[in-house]
Amino acid sequence: MPTNTITDSIERPCPQPTHEPLIGQGTGFLALREQLRLVTEADCRVLLFGEAGSGKETIARHIHSHSIRCQLPFYRLHCATFRPNIAQHPLHLSTQDNDSQMPDSRESSIDLTRGCTLYLHEVGTLTPEAQTWLLRTVLTIEMESLNSLNHDSQDQVRIIAGTSQNLQQEVTAGRFRAELFYRLNVVPLHILPLRQRPEDIEAFVTHFVAMYAEKYDKRIDRISDETYELLTRYDWPGNITEMQYLLEKATILSNNGIVHIEQISQNPQNSPLHS
Repeated sequence: MPTNTITDSIERPCPQPTHEPLIGQGTGFLALREQLRLVTEADCRVLLFGEAGSGKETIARHIHSHSIRCQLPFYRLHCATFRPNIAQHPLHLSTQDNDSQMPDSRESSIDLTRGCTLYLHEVGTLTPEAQTWLLRTVLTIEMESLNSLNHDSQDQVRIIAGTSQNLQQEVTAGRFRAELFYRLNVVPLHILPLRQRPEDIEAFVTHFVAMYAEKYDKRIDRISDETYELLTRYDWPGNITEMQYLLEKATILSNNGIVHIEQISQNPQNSPLHS
C-alpha cells in the first residue's frame, strides 16, 4: 500500500461564514467556557483531551476564531498519517510531493513562523519520528522567543493539540516523549463526553435538526417528545459526532414536518432506537 504523505496529513479547512457555536448550559460546560476565555486571551499552547467525537476540534476552532490570530490561517494536522522529513527545517511543512509539477496548485508550503494556529488532531498517534520533529519545532519556537528582544508571540505558530488517549499513561509506557507532553500540556482542558451532559441534549438536537432542515430544504415544525426522551436516555458512545449524523438521517427521512427518529429503519445494534 502507498505510504501516506504530508499532503495527506495537513490541510487548511475551508473557512466557515459564521463561527460554529459552542452549545451547552450545564455547570461543567459553563466552567469550560470560562477556561476557554482565559486561554484565548493568553495565546498559550492548549491540550484538549476527551473522547472521540466530543468536540475537540470545534473547541480548537473557537479558541482560534476568538483570539488575536482570527484573521490568520487555521491548519489541521492529522497526526496518525503525518510522516515528516526529519532533515527539514522544524518550522516548515511542505504540502506537495512535487511542487514543480503543480505550479498552479494551492500554496505548496506552510510557514509556521507566520502566526497561524496549528491543530494537532489525535496527537497521541504521532510516530516517534514525528514526535521528534514536533519537539524540535516547539523548542525552536521557544528559543527564538527567548532570543528576540522585540518578540511578538503572534508572530509564532500557536499549537493546540487534541487527544482521546491518556498521554500521561503513554509517557509512562514510553510511547510518547515526556519532553513533548510537558510542552503541549501548558493548559489541559477536559471535554466532557455527551453522556455526562444530559442537560444539553435538547439544545444539540434543536441545533442539528435546524441545520439539516436548512441544508436539505425540509420543513420541520417539531421534534416529538418521544424522540427527546430516547436521545436523553442513550449513552452516546460516539458522542456529538454520532448524534450529528443520526439527526441528519432523521431530518432527511422526516414526514409531515415532524422528526420521529424511532421510525428510522436499519438502526445499529447499539442505537437507542433498536428493538
